[in-house]
Amino acid sequence: MHYLRSVGCLDKLQPRKFLSIAKEIGDPDVFFTTYKFFEENNLRNYKSASFAPNDHCEEYEVYFRDTFSQ
Repeated sequence: MHYLRSVGCLDKLQPRKFLSIAKEIGDPDVFFTTYKFFEENNLRNYKSASFAPNDHCEEYEVYFRDTFSQ
């Protein structure tokens, strides 16, 4: 993902696909890192860490909250 950002392809990525794969891997650290990567990208590009409704990431937002909330 960092490589894709460096070559200017990040805007074309669909966060849902990356989050799906990160969740399927089953390693919480991979999911956390992927989720935070896209949150930071959203913040940088849209001034909000939230995913846009057309990203269809609601289930991953819930999974993140459920998995990483204290």
